[in-house]
Amino acid sequence: PYAGWAMYCGTKAAMDMMTLCAAMEQQANHTGVEICAVYPGKVDTGMQASIRRTAPSLFPRHADFIGAKVRGELLAPKAVARLIIDLYRQGQFKNGGIYDLRSARTDRGRCTIEPARTIGAF
Repeated sequence: PYAGWAMYCGTKAAMDMMTLCAAMEQQANHTGVEICAVYPGKVDTGMQASIRRTAPSLFPRHADFIGAKVRGELLAPKAVARLIIDLYRQGQFKNGGIYDLRSARTDRGRCTIEPARTIGAF
């Protein structure tokens, strides 16, 4: 959670529940459609750049975002996309899974990830 970001954070939480519910519905209806959600982590997007340009007085965590950029903690969008594609192609995403890419691991060229939540958790 971030102060002043209730809509942004609330929408992300709603997306998780929508993913879980839609995955259950698809599973129950035997449609063959699978749904999951992915948290990409801190990605160096236009949104990040906009936040860094915001007046610090308008956003209490402004320094955290500046620091993340300075420390090189932001991921390149293409690298995130590549990881998602690799995980998908290697069958790592399961119906109803909510995945945090920060937990992905690579061993001998194989990417693996465990879901942070699943439809079975409720």
